[in-house]
Amino acid sequence: MLIFISFGFHFLSMILCTNIKVLFGTKFHIKELDVDTGNVKLLVVNPEIMFAMDYDDKNKHIYFTQYDHRKIMRFPYPAQNAVIEKFVNTGSGPAGIAIDSENGHVYWTEYQSNRLMRCSVARSNEVHITTLTSPFSVRIDVLNRRY
Repeated sequence: MLIFISFGFHFLSMILCTNIKVLFGTKFHIKELDVDTGNVKLLVVNPEIMFAMDYDDKNKHIYFTQYDHRKIMRFPYPAQNAVIEKFVNTGSGPAGIAIDSENGHVYWTEYQSNRLMRCSVARSNEVHITTLTSPFSVRIDVLNRRY
């Protein structure tokens, strides 16, 4: 189950729920809250500002954006010792991100270049889908298969 809550323009703007775990982000951290015990575990310490994150339920990865460094990063979740890896370099700062697990696609918005982009979870077939005015957030409508 995924729950998204906006915290503001410059902060990681969502919370993800997985069974009894809540994943939440701040400007520089991604943490896991065990709802039953109240314990908080630090998953990611990142020196770059993160704007958004999403979870690929099929491939078990969390993806997050690094706007100022024009990158999308990912790491396996759940994992004992998750290693962060660069997923793709983007042409402009990626603001929003959405994972289409069913079709194996990663969508992101590039705020400054006004683009909605997509590539496969295998990092291939990068496509400029459309031009929008200052796109920031993006979500997948899984019921109707729309973005």
